[in-house]
Amino acid sequence: MPNCARCGTDNDSSAKFCKNCGSPMVSQGYAPPPPPPPGQGYSSPPPPPPQPGYYQQQPGYGQQTDSGLQQNVAALLCYVLGWLTGLVFFFIDKRPFVRFHAMQSILVFGGIHILHLLLSILFPFLHLWSLLFALSGLISLVS
Repeated sequence: MPNCARCGTDNDSSAKFCKNCGSPMVSQGYAPPPPPPPGQGYSSPPPPPPQPGYYQQQPGYGQQTDSGLQQNVAALLCYVLGWLTGLVFFFIDKRPFVRFHAMQSILVFGGIHILHLLLSILFPFLHLWSLLFALSGLISLVS
C-alpha cells in the first residue's frame, strides 16, 4: 500500500488521490522525505542569499571597444613614441586601464615637449651647445 507523500496516510494501490488530504499520489519515482515533526522548537534562520559580485558589463554585439591587444601590452605601447601613441590609444581603446596610461603619456610627454619648445625659444644657444657637444663626440670617436 502506497503512502501519501504529503501526510503519510496509507492508501489503496489504485488510488490517484490521498483519502486523507486529497493530494495527488506519486505513482513512480522516489518518495520525498516525510515532513519534519512539529514542535521542534527554535531553529536558526537560513543564511542570507549571496550578494552578486561586480561583473564588467559585456560589450554589445558588433561593438569593438579595444584595439585587439592585451590590456598591459596596449598600455605599454602608449609610451613608445611619447604623446603621439598616447593620443592614438586614447581614441582607439575604451578600456579604463589603457585610457589611464594613454592620458598619462599625453600629459607627461606632452608637457615635456611643450617645456622643450619653450626652453628652445627662450634659450636658443642651448641647442647650439648640444649640437657642438654631439659633434665633438663624433669627432672623438673618429680620431
